[in-house]
Amino acid sequence: MVAKERATATTKKHYAAKFKARAAIEAICGEQIPNQLRSQFGPHTVQIAHWRRTALDHIEDLFVGGRTRRGQDAEVAADRDALFEEVGRLKVELDFVKKKLACSIGHRLSTTTGAHQGIGCGP
Repeated sequence: MVAKERATATTKKHYAAKFKARAAIEAICGEQIPNQLRSQFGPHTVQIAHWRRTALDHIEDLFVGGRTRRGQDAEVAADRDALFEEVGRLKVELDFVKKKLACSIGHRLSTTTGAHQGIGCGP
């Protein structure tokens, strides 16, 4: 009899950023050996070492100029204000075009039927 092979579905585990940071900090501190970290957190020691290396590689980005971030925030606010201004201007233009269109349609109707009351156009 031929043994049937079972297909085992393995799902990739996803860890929250907070969990990864906690494990990386513990690895950076170096108070526990990698096997102790594995028993405490669960992922393989290589994975924890990778998180540690990533944290050490990007830690200087946390301290790069606070002025730069504030400058970027001001730039985003200025862009947002400019976009709101443009939206307002386009809305006014659209309302104007709609009114003109209604008046021209009303004028054409008045020349053919003689009545254009209630359209909102001038005489």
